[in-house]
Amino acid sequence: MLSVVWRGVIPTLLGVLLTPIVSSLRIAIFVPDVPEEARNGLNQLAQQLAYRNHYVLTFRALLLPEVRYLVMHKLNMVEEIKLEVGLPQSLQESLRNLGGRSVWTLPYGSPEPVRPLIEANVEACRVILNSDLTDHLRRVSLDLAVVYSGNPCYLGIVQNLSLPFVYFDTDGLQDETLLASGTPVDPMWLPPSTRHSYPFRLSLAERILTFADFCRSALSNWNPILRLLRNRDASELDDRIMALFKNDSAMGDAFRHFHSFHQIRQQAALYFVNSDYLIEPAERRLSPKVVYVGGYHQELARPLFEPYNDTVASAKNGIIIVSFGNVVNCSAMPPAVVRIFLEVFRRLPDNRIFWRVREARFEEIEANEIPPNVNISRYLPQVDLLGQRQPPHCFFKTNDDSLGSPEARLLISHGGAQSALEAMTAGVPLLGIPLLLPNYNTLRKLEARGMALILEKENLSVQSLLEAIRRLLDDKKYAKVAWQLSRMINERPFDSLDKAINWLELIGRYKKSAFPKEVESTSLKECGLFSSALLSLFTLLISVVYFNWSKTTANLNQETLSEETVPMPEQTARYPTRAKKAEGKVTVKG
Repeated sequence: MLSVVWRGVIPTLLGVLLTPIVSSLRIAIFVPDVPEEARNGLNQLAQQLAYRNHYVLTFRALLLPEVRYLVMHKLNMVEEIKLEVGLPQSLQESLRNLGGRSVWTLPYGSPEPVRPLIEANVEACRVILNSDLTDHLRRVSLDLAVVYSGNPCYLGIVQNLSLPFVYFDTDGLQDETLLASGTPVDPMWLPPSTRHSYPFRLSLAERILTFADFCRSALSNWNPILRLLRNRDASELDDRIMALFKNDSAMGDAFRHFHSFHQIRQQAALYFVNSDYLIEPAERRLSPKVVYVGGYHQELARPLFEPYNDTVASAKNGIIIVSFGNVVNCSAMPPAVVRIFLEVFRRLPDNRIFWRVREARFEEIEANEIPPNVNISRYLPQVDLLGQRQPPHCFFKTNDDSLGSPEARLLISHGGAQSALEAMTAGVPLLGIPLLLPNYNTLRKLEARGMALILEKENLSVQSLLEAIRRLLDDKKYAKVAWQLSRMINERPFDSLDKAINWLELIGRYKKSAFPKEVESTSLKECGLFSSALLSLFTLLISVVYFNWSKTTANLNQETLSEETVPMPEQTARYPTRAKKAEGKVTVKG
């Protein structure tokens, strides 16, 4: 009888004592509908959180019908929720052709190449609001949510649930994240993405113009009256999705006082940034809520398999990797642009070129036009190919000027955050051709660091492309800087994924109490824009009056002292020829 009692008491006591230690969190992670390799980072984050005994839920709105394979990848111990949007066939076809010719022909920053994606996200948000997702998340009683940048619909959902959330800037440190996190606006250093044609280090006139752009964005986010100052193309998605929430019968009252999603971004408990402090400007005084987790998606480079291992081994002068991300469709590139690349690669016979192309073919390009040293493939093990590089010996032997025998010599990319960080981790120089809006910001930082070059798509020609590639291959300083950055990253005592998990656990347990409460004595939020303008004007007037008064007083005191000064006898004897000007006459003291 006693043994039966102890069998029931001991587990109960252990449960009571160990509950605070093994208490788990309930976390929701919103995942974009992109190819699996692009969402691998968020899936890894969800998987590792589940391995730490947390309840993890992932949600993904399927813009296109999911392709069914015989073996489907599934996360362990993670609840995966997928909602098929059911877009019209015309919009689905536009999404499949996204990133085609228009990306190369239209000016940089134009919203037309991603117009189908904007329409699809708006329609997906409408379907989500009409589903039972919000009710399901409310029943789960979540502790924390992770919301990625690029789709403000999920910001509205977590706001409706009054749920603490972490804002994840997957494209790097963008201007909207800087504004939302409360980073001070410093005229001496401004985000270069506001004017992409400017150099990395700005002159005085360029600083004034970019400062005006930054202030315009900030003012338009603070006050609804000033919303006309915003760039309509940049705010179209936010405005249309905000209208959906305001017109919703269940959520309309809760969103009536919101005029932009910037107000919700400001409420984030933490800001994850897919970047690294090694390439970010040191002059920026970031908020402590901004955490760099660049490279969180990467795994260690693995040995290559057939046929890549034999192909790489046969390259005399190393390999060059060409990848323009998941949005740009290289199969639909203009034939003239494709022929520029092929002609340049034909002039590099000692290099093996690996080019990722969505359909493994080009429109209006015959197979016999492709040089024999170019491999076209739908899939590339990009991290593994970049990792095929031997460490240069010149960093350890000053009398040896050779960089060893590297296999991955160069990455040609559009400047996506993931590709840029993979190249930096592997120590491979990068040639960037910016195509989409966030790309310039990332490439400009790498170029200033000394491991990348930027080639404008308007200036793309056989000569310009060949010169840029030759410069990166022949000038050893680019490879040296890239390898130094790689060593510093790989020798760190912490991992970006572990850092992200630890921060999520901290925020999940302590919410906003993990940081000191901000005290705002005099700000636009507290006293309003009009009051702040009056205060600034009053301060300026007082400064001008005080300056004039002090200047006048100084002149009066100087005149009084000069009139009352009487020379002493010894001074008169010592300086007999000193002249004194009085009443317009010059007299000589003798």
